[in-house]
Amino acid sequence: MKTRINSSSLSLYKSISGDQDARGDGLVPLSSSILKGLQKIILPETFHGGIFGKVWYGTPSKVEEWWKQIIWK
Repeated sequence: MKTRINSSSLSLYKSISGDQDARGDGLVPLSSSILKGLQKIILPETFHGGIFGKVWYGTPSKVEEWWKQIIWK
């Protein structure tokens, strides 16, 4: 999940995680989106809304990709 690097994203990542070089979806650094003890699903080239990229979490192909990765317990 690598976003276009822009000063706004870098500033947000630094303010949230303390790491200006963090990777993320344009708004949230990846390290802040991973919750300990829960399944990790990372959708490459997926952005936090249309401002950061064309394909976002609600894009039908990404919803389908996410759904297929869920481990149902």
